[in-house]
Order: sequence, then structure tokens, then C-alpha cells
Amino acid sequence: KRQAEYYRKNIEIFAEQYLGVHLHPFQKIIIHMMSISNFFCWIACRGLGKSFLTAIYCVCMAILYPGITIVIASGQKSQADAVITDKIAGLMSDSDALSSEIEARGIRTYHNNVACMFRNGSKIMSIASNQGARGIRANILLIDEYRMVDKLILDQVLKPFLTNRRTPPYCFKDEYKKYPKEPNKELYLSSAWLKSHWSWEKFNDIVNMMIDGKPAVAIDIDYHCSLDHGLIT
Repeated sequence: KRQAEYYRKNIEIFAEQYLGVHLHPFQKIIIHMMSISNFFCWIACRGLGKSFLTAIYCVCMAILYPGITIVIASGQKSQADAVITDKIAGLMSDSDALSSEIEARGIRTYHNNVACMFRNGSKIMSIASNQGARGIRANILLIDEYRMVDKLILDQVLKPFLTNRRTPPYCFKDEYKKYPKEPNKELYLSSAWLKSHWSWEKFNDIVNMMIDGKPAVAIDIDYHCSLDHGLIT
């Protein structure tokens, strides 16, 4: 129990010790901030490993929080699919521990959605950012390249996914009825874009929430970080 609590508070350590992945210091900071924030926004340059970190974050949360549902959306559905079919699949091939956590059928497609099902009841799925996505429920909504998503779709279709919180079996016991549930999370990731676009307003909103001491984090990293760590030439 104490080890699970420790890893939940330090998922960057869990990623290295359990999954066996190597993370640069700045990546550890980012993935830690993703885990402790209810609202998170990351503006990243090309080649910074945004999709790689997204995949690590998702599988760590899926393992550490049984029964959680994580939905990945993007302006282009193929980009959301790739986080699962490319990045998570790659992590599975390099980590026996991760492979043992995922159901035998592994990554599969159903109703045009790609999903990764875990033995503990957790699920990571990708969806199309359109009106047809209505009715889905999630505990974590992660929007990759959120600047490419229509603001109306975000407000009317995607954000309503977060109506229900994760409810582990112990919540149905009388002694835990008043035990607080974990809040749902919104994560926005993107490359930089114009200040006239609504994505800039979203970034500023989360910056202001962070300044006000709310559980929110906004991060902006340019190409110098990729160069310094040898991620791009």
C-alpha cells in the first residue's frame, strides 16, 4: 500500500523503476507535473518527445489507478491513434512488466476507436474529435495538438466526458462512503501557434490558475531543450 502511494506521488520514478524507461531530468519534471495537476497545458517544440511522454504518462496512470479510463483526442484521429499503436506498443515491446499489465488481446480497434485494455480494468482509448464522439466517459481527457481541435467540439463534446469520477470497489463500503474521490483531469498538449487563436487563451487560463495556487501547470519549452539533450540536430 505504501509503495503504491509512493509511486502515485512520483510516477516518474515508477516509470524508470517498473517500466525500465530512461528519462531526462526535464522529462521527469514534466511527467511529474502531469500527474499532480488537474489542469495541464504543455506547448512543446518538435522533437521534444511529447507523444513519448504522453504514452508513458498514460500507461503509468492506467497501472497505478485500476479501473481508470483515459481518452486521447486530437485534431487528426490518426495522431491520437499513434500514441497507442506506435508509442504504447513500442513501450510494450521494451518492457515485460508493461506487457504483463495489458490484456492478452492487447491493443485493438473497435467502433473505429483504438484502445489498450489493462488487466486491472483500466483503459486507454483514442477518439475522433467530432460530434460522433458524444456519450463517452473518461477520468482523464488528454488532447494532443489541441490547437487543431474545434473549440465548440471541445466544450460541447469532449469536456462533458469528465462527468464521472473513478469509483474503486472500496467506495461502496460504508466506512469509505465519505472518502474523497480523485478529481478528473484535463491535459492539453500542442506545438506553438498564433496568439489570435483560442489555444493561446487556454494556455493563459491555465497559467492564471497556476498563479492562483490551483492544481494547474502550464509549461512552454522551445527547441533549445531538444538541442541540448541531443533529441534533434
